[in-house]
Parts: sequence; C-alpha cells; structure tokens
Amino acid sequence: MNIRISGSSVRGNRHIQSEQPCQDAYAVAYSKNGWGIAVADGLGSAGHSDAGARIAVDTASKVVIADFECPDISVEERIRQAFLKAREAVIKEASELEISPSEFASTLIVAFYSGERITLGHIGDGIAVGTKKDQAVLLSSPGESEYANETASLIQTDWENQLRITPCFEIDHVIIATDGCQGALAVKRDGRYQPHEPFILPLISFIERKISVNLSPEPDISTLLSSKKMQELSGDDKTLVVIFREQVPKAES
Repeated sequence: MNIRISGSSVRGNRHIQSEQPCQDAYAVAYSKNGWGIAVADGLGSAGHSDAGARIAVDTASKVVIADFECPDISVEERIRQAFLKAREAVIKEASELEISPSEFASTLIVAFYSGERITLGHIGDGIAVGTKKDQAVLLSSPGESEYANETASLIQTDWENQLRITPCFEIDHVIIATDGCQGALAVKRDGRYQPHEPFILPLISFIERKISVNLSPEPDISTLLSSKKMQELSGDDKTLVVIFREQVPKAES
C-alpha cells in the first residue's frame, strides 16, 4: 500500500488586494517511520506570521518522523514533540531577529501516518476531514475560541492545553485544510461541525482519477482554491492537502 499526498497553498483575496504574502504553509516529510504532514495558518495580526507558519511546518513535519532515543515512544508523544520543537524553532527565530514571538504566531495541524494509522495534532482553527467506505467523517474540528476572529496559536504559553491529539484508524483519505477552506469542507449545525460531503466526495473522486493516469492533481487543487467560488466563500489564504492510501495491485500468479 502506497501513500500519496497532494496539496497547495494560495493567497486569499484580502492578501491579493493588499499585496501581502500568503501566510499559510504546508510541508511533507518521509522516513522509515512513516509520513509527516504539517499545515499552518499565520495569524493575520502577526507581522511575521508567514515566516512563523513556514518554520512551524518545516520543523514539525520532520520531527514527527524522526528517530528518538527511546524505541517505545508513543505516537502521541511524537506529535507532542513535533509541536514542542516547532514552537522552539519559531521562538529561536524571533529571538535572533530581536522580534516578539507573537509576531510569528500561527496555528498548526500535524499528521503522522504510519501503517494503517493516522494520528492528528491540532492547535487553533483549520480542519481535518476524511472518508471511510465512501462516507465523509470529521477527524479534527476547528478549535473553539472565546471571541470571534480569534484562535489559539503555537507560540502562546498554554499551547499544551490547546493541543488536541486524535488517533484515527481505517481512514481511506484525509483532507487537512486551513480556515479559508472550512466553509467548503464542513457545515455547522446545532453548534457542531459536520463534514460537507457534496464538496468532499467529488474532490476525492477527481483526485483519484488524476492519480490513476499518473497526473499530478496539485495544479488543479491550486485552481480550485483560487476559483471565484472559493474566494467568495472566504477571503482568507487557503491551504488544502489530501492524503490517501493507494492500493497496490496484487501480482498475478
């Protein structure tokens, strides 16, 4: 069984109009231990959040798949270490530039995929959904906040209290996205998020068709995220990463 990962980050209309850089970032890393995927959304109120998001995902994706001295380290501890080291890397960069770490604030979602299991760590908004036997499921919902337009970030002092870790089994596909895509991937009913199948299932089907003929879906994901409909849904930057298990045909005897 192979793992295939495709994704894209694009600027939202607000940053296009203000000529600001994209404050979203994602990174993918691989080792014998599994796959590490990280997605971050720099806070709009932070002046260097684009750099903070990039440092966070580059660090977290590599740490979560790294070898550790303790051979029995749990998956949950791998996730926690990924967040800890990403936070330390962001704070170190801020210190070297003599800038407040709050100026590098971002959300962070980290996925560790090994064997049949994917485990998610999540601070702040953004969302993770999946499919299981052609049905959409919610894997990790946006973090709750006391005030509108406010979210938890990696650099805040109580980051460990904000970290939510979710183990998931037997998931066929996973989509991880920043809050600019939340409205497409989920709807909120009675105060709870529910996956939006009319968007999720056709997207998965389309990507699988592209992969089946050995074509990269990444340009199409970029086009989708930059489309008028998606930009009308949210003016925020948008990142969407799709992870899926590709069945390897059995050799004929």
